[in-house]
Amino acid sequence: TGHDDQKDPNISQHYFPADPDLRQAWKLAIHREHFEPSKNSVICSLHFCP
Repeated sequence: TGHDDQKDPNISQHYFPADPDLRQAWKLAIHREHFEPSKNSVICSLHFCP
């Protein structure tokens, strides 16, 4: 969702989950106001690091 890290082998991309509750949790976790992921939206693994 905005990082240019597709060439870094240590960073992976993850599709947003189809489960509505989990999808909502991911949306809240990235702190992007008014963002509505499509079925093709991905989030990089950096968002999962503490």
